[in-house]
Amino acid sequence: MINKRVTIIISLIVILTAILGLVAFSYAWYVLEYSQRTEFYLQADGFIIIYFDDEVEYSDIKLTPAVAMKDAIRDNKYMDVLREYNPNDPEPSYIEKTATVAHYEAIVNYYNGEENPVNNDIFIDIDAFVTLSESTQVPINLERELNIVISVTIEDLLGEEELIVIDDLKPGEVFSVTPQSIVEISLTAYLKLPDDLCAPALKERPLSFIVTVDSRV
Repeated sequence: MINKRVTIIISLIVILTAILGLVAFSYAWYVLEYSQRTEFYLQADGFIIIYFDDEVEYSDIKLTPAVAMKDAIRDNKYMDVLREYNPNDPEPSYIEKTATVAHYEAIVNYYNGEENPVNNDIFIDIDAFVTLSESTQVPINLERELNIVISVTIEDLLGEEELIVIDDLKPGEVFSVTPQSIVEISLTAYLKLPDDLCAPALKERPLSFIVTVDSRV
């Protein structure tokens, strides 16, 4: 008999819909669909299942970019998109309107079905793109365009380990969970740049996030 190790991973696809306005543009979070990817490994027994719960909590806050003060971009003024201009600041931020910060929370179920599970390392990956047409997708540079902060809370379903909280987790950063656990994911995001400096594609079509929880085997 050929031994098989099966990893089942369900990715969560999050869409940010652009709403063009006279001055700025805004985004709203909602779930479009779920996708499933299955991988087979022949070198070991057992299986790992990772999947999102159906319910995802979204903030009512729409993700909107900051608005720079007049001539601030032209004059290369200092701009912190989360701080409005205050003339009394020693280093004022030349922002007329701050960027909004959006949040969402999701629950991931992790189950390692190996007889003696050893490696329970997983990571959260995020990709972003704008779909201009059926055949054209424009990747969005997360490092340039978006600030994303992830925090996770890990609950051991077997009750053998205490609750684990990891703050300020970076996309792609590996962390460990218990063999049978529930992982609560909280994601916070905002646009790093003022509206006039955001990627042009963001003003054309909806921005898609693909949030994937994967195992490091």
